Amino acid sequence: MRDFIEILIVTSSAVTCLMAIILLFTYVLRKPDDQTCEHLPAVTVFVPFFNEEESVLLKTLEKLEQQDYPTRIQVLLIDDGSTNGASAAALTWIKSAQRHHYQFLRREVNGGRKGFALDYALASGLAEGEIYVVVDSDTYIEPDGIQELARKIWSDERYAAVCGYIAPENHQSSMLAKLQHYEHIGYYGAIRCAQDKLGLVPVLAGAFVAHRAQIVKEIGGWSEWLVEDIAWCWRAIAHQYRTGYAPLAVAKTQCPVTHAGLFNQRRRWARGGWRLLLLRGMSLPGLESHRRLGF
Repeated sequence: MRDFIEILIVTSSAVTCLMAIILLFTYVLRKPDDQTCEHLPAVTVFVPFFNEEESVLLKTLEKLEQQDYPTRIQVLLIDDGSTNGASAAALTWIKSAQRHHYQFLRREVNGGRKGFALDYALASGLAEGEIYVVVDSDTYIEPDGIQELARKIWSDERYAAVCGYIAPENHQSSMLAKLQHYEHIGYYGAIRCAQDKLGLVPVLAGAFVAHRAQIVKEIGGWSEWLVEDIAWCWRAIAHQYRTGYAPLAVAKTQCPVTHAGLFNQRRRWARGGWRLLLLRGMSLPGLESHRRLGF
């Protein structure tokens, strides 16, 4: 048994190392083919929340209010059946907001997944933007974050989705949080930069990600899957679209600070990915048509 574990660890480490080397050469040798974006599209931001801490949610909204964008941003604030005081606090805050346009939606019963709240907002018909930016309720975006995300996705009409650079905001909370901080700013950032050169970023950061509205309407929304960001990304890739990464679109989010919280997060990611693979028979794009993939 011990020998098997050692072989498994060595093999997985070797595969990871090989992948990193290939992506490094890809990043160095492949020239970017993005075009300069001359105008920026209209933006709708989706902010789903469920029993979020009032102070955290209000800080997220303050960061959205500070966004530097040439046109007024539409923000759909989606209460997914909260039972605490977050809704009341958000409604009071909205009355004082002026720079951007805020609309409040409420689901009476929590759906259990972020994707249900996103699709609820989509079905309302209120979204007016040419791109839909999904922002988690505990994610704080830098003032030029949405503008950088919009520039990236609008630089190539083949982009279906583009995510930003995410780093844990609470990385000083514990040693575990610090390790996740270096994981995000080091490993994830480097890998996505290389993958972006290929136009194929298979795992987008769902806490801050932009979708081209036309493609969302074409291939559908998010609610079907446990890990909605990965599932939608793979669906877009299966339809021969590109996905990308915008390192200048910076946001900070909350990471788990306990072993139990981290375990639950990573288990959800793993379960969602495996469920997508097993139930949909997902394969690499181009090997078979997206119709056979069931998308």
